[in-house]
Amino acid sequence: MRPLRLLTLAGVAALAAFYAHVGLLAARPQVSPMYRAFYIDQSLRHWNRGIGPIYRLGDTIDFGRAQPFLSRRGWSPHEDWGTWSDGPVAEIHLQLAATDRPRHLTLEVLPMLVPQKGLGAQTVTVHANGQPLGTRRVTSAQTLSFDIPEAAWAGTDGLLRLRLDLPDAASPRQLGLSRDPRQLGIGLRRLRVS
Repeated sequence: MRPLRLLTLAGVAALAAFYAHVGLLAARPQVSPMYRAFYIDQSLRHWNRGIGPIYRLGDTIDFGRAQPFLSRRGWSPHEDWGTWSDGPVAEIHLQLAATDRPRHLTLEVLPMLVPQKGLGAQTVTVHANGQPLGTRRVTSAQTLSFDIPEAAWAGTDGLLRLRLDLPDAASPRQLGLSRDPRQLGIGLRRLRVS
């Protein structure tokens, strides 16, 4: 009887250790940043099994076309001229080569303005991998430029997560302009990282 009891206890202990290990793997999966963004965080619209999209430094992204770089958070479907942000936060994820460390970001934007309703500017605060790049007050179509600090690249594996905070985003419906319910902040025409 005693050997059977010891064998049972050993089996239970082994099974408990196995489940504890599986639990740790589930809590901290060892996956690529793009895999995490698409499958775990569900913050990325497109992912093609880790083989891209890889952004090449210096390329200009035209947001008048469908973009796999946009996250699910904060963007409307693209239009011929570009893509409207939708909500107070919008994100863009760029997978770069692991050794790339760009130092400059350029955004061509068009703000949603309605001066007669008190909306004469859009405030845009940009972050790269959690590091603040700066805040701009946008009163017309313009090009915004930001420097990317070296600290933005700590432990990123080449993934550049851009976050745009847009506290002045407003709905045309709420402003009495149209039936459009989106919270428009800026229209993004082009982006370049170098």
